[in-house]
Amino acid sequence: MVELTDEIIEKLKSHVFPIPIKDVREPFSTKEPVYPMITVNNMRNSTKLQLQGEEIWSRQSYRFEIYARDTAHEGKVYTKRQVSSMIGNELDKLIRTTYGLRRVGEPVRLPYGSDGTIMRFILTYTGIVDNRTMIIYQ
Repeated sequence: MVELTDEIIEKLKSHVFPIPIKDVREPFSTKEPVYPMITVNNMRNSTKLQLQGEEIWSRQSYRFEIYARDTAHEGKVYTKRQVSSMIGNELDKLIRTTYGLRRVGEPVRLPYGSDGTIMRFILTYTGIVDNRTMIIYQ
């Protein structure tokens, strides 16, 4: 079984986004949230092809949630919608070009619970990983 979550988190932490990301983590962390923030969750990790008891291909799906507030950066103020869009567009390019994952479904924007100052922007990606070569297919 292949698990890319840790690698993806480290890649996102080292990437330069148009608005600096304050934290990238798995969901359900007990750490105090800071914004803007991205969570990475492996939503699906199932066998696509198995030969003689060995998993050859695995189907992977990852859910990214961007949490954003109105933010000032380099002397300009951005709304939470602008912040989440800028980060989301950059994240989309990075995940597609680096990992070859395909975005599925519609991006979703939601308020974060009862705190209307925070926007949650959700993007989901999927792909099939060749566990021997680590090539990802759409």
